Amino acid sequence: MGGTIAGVAYGTQLSDGYQAGVIFIDQLLETVPDLKRIARIEAKQIVNIDSKDMTIDIWIEICKFIKQLCLREDIYAIVITHGTDTLEETAFFLQLTTNTDKPIVLTGSMRPSTSLSADGSLNLFNAVLVATNEESRGKGVLVVMNDLIYSASNTIKTNTYSVDTFDSNQAGILGRIQNGEVHYTCNIRNTNFNSTKPYFDIDKLNSLPLVDIIPSYTDPSSALILGLLSKHCDGIVIAGTGNGTIHKSLELAAKEAARNGVAIVRASRVCYGRVTKDIDDDKNGFLYSGTLNPWKARVLLMIILAAGINDQAVRQRFFNYY
Repeated sequence: MGGTIAGVAYGTQLSDGYQAGVIFIDQLLETVPDLKRIARIEAKQIVNIDSKDMTIDIWIEICKFIKQLCLREDIYAIVITHGTDTLEETAFFLQLTTNTDKPIVLTGSMRPSTSLSADGSLNLFNAVLVATNEESRGKGVLVVMNDLIYSASNTIKTNTYSVDTFDSNQAGILGRIQNGEVHYTCNIRNTNFNSTKPYFDIDKLNSLPLVDIIPSYTDPSSALILGLLSKHCDGIVIAGTGNGTIHKSLELAAKEAARNGVAIVRASRVCYGRVTKDIDDDKNGFLYSGTLNPWKARVLLMIILAAGINDQAVRQRFFNYY
């Protein structure tokens, strides 16, 4: 779908200052001839964009296309190439909206295809290795980068430049690829995540409710929330400080929004740790995000609202799962 893995720079020593989403999937596959010995590849170019420009319309299109592929007996697994900027959001969206034991694996790169020591070809090869591995079945949506396997639920991007940019928010990796072999950690080797993970059917949807993210910081303006209310937003995720704490000027406006039926989720701008329940959450009508960062909390809230779930306790149970 584009991204850095399909990007071209103006020199082989450049890992930034490149144009993303230039090389098409067929050209990308040609850079990894060894794929032919491990799988029969059927390629489809849905979009070719810089992933910073990802849209919900594209998410829905991908999800519905994946479901069509999964109905085919000759399709064993699905690999998606994706820019790393929003890869964690797309992966989590697909985690919530697909329900198949067939492996779905996302991968990308931090260096453009023209760079010295570009990481895209190896990441793609490893992603196909993981996708074709029998132990990958039933593991939900996976992310493969830099020889490591992550769950889509926990994957976060942590570095603007490094090839080991992805982490798992202290949940740990699911496995690794070494010398062309896939090794899952022993504690999840025979685990089927699909039997317990939340699943939302969006087959009849063409859009999702409007949910935005507002950060909390020193002396913010309540106009941020009031502006969203004027747009008739359905939900707001507040990227709070620390344990999802919210500046008092934002909190007053958030309480008013909650009273008017807008779903409010407290998340944290801090990379690691769980946002836990505050003593006033029930009174204020706030949800809390658990381990989900603001971007993933937004994805889950949009899906919950699209499903028509209005009970606050039920909504919170989905966040508690993570």
